[in-house]
Amino acid sequence: MGLFPVDVGEVVDVRVALVLEGDGGWVVDEGVEVGVLPGGVFARATHVGPYDQISLTVHAVLAWCAERRFVVRGAVREVYVSDPARTSPGELVTHVLVPVDEEL
Repeated sequence: MGLFPVDVGEVVDVRVALVLEGDGGWVVDEGVEVGVLPGGVFARATHVGPYDQISLTVHAVLAWCAERRFVVRGAVREVYVSDPARTSPGELVTHVLVPVDEEL
């Protein structure tokens, strides 16, 4: 999973999320931040195709939210479903999630 800002400026702080199992006693390198992603209500779409075209799906979801006056409340999440080492670029599956206010 990747987290990306809705408003992209010159510098983009990208975060990567992993599902970690166990008791939470993970060992991480210095400078690595570990946290829990917040849940909530999301607008979601599934992108099928190359990673370099995911922005088209992100823009479509954001436009859908704007048309319905949903307020976006955080970073866009991309959940990479396919293994790019075993899947052709045209068949990669990625879920795009945009967090919106719970007051729908």
